[in-house]
Amino acid sequence: MLVEGKRDSMALRALGYRGRILAVSTLGRRGSAALRRVEKVVILTDLDREGVFLTSRYLRLLTHEGIVTSLGERRRLRLASRGIFLHIENLGRFSKSGTSNLELDGHLRGTEDSHAPATKDL
Repeated sequence: MLVEGKRDSMALRALGYRGRILAVSTLGRRGSAALRRVEKVVILTDLDREGVFLTSRYLRLLTHEGIVTSLGERRRLRLASRGIFLHIENLGRFSKSGTSNLELDGHLRGTEDSHAPATKDL
């Protein structure tokens, strides 16, 4: 899963996501080169203007590298929040409010049913 920063990673971990997480803030200038060993990347950037920019940028870069990308979780989050929720780092507060029963790529449920993605998925 590709997120914007460390706080986003921590929020997903706090909700029980056990898969691989990589933050855009740690990629540096190498960009998609750090992602070449994966087959699929779930892009889960914030729903604000910067998040839209980063989604577009990494979608283009990863697709060019032949890496399968998924925006489904980001779309579901946007729809479930009805425009109220903008930042992944606040996902814990959003899910506790009872506003959403979001499932991220089948990996995050907040229950013992959670499972890590295949080793080559991100």
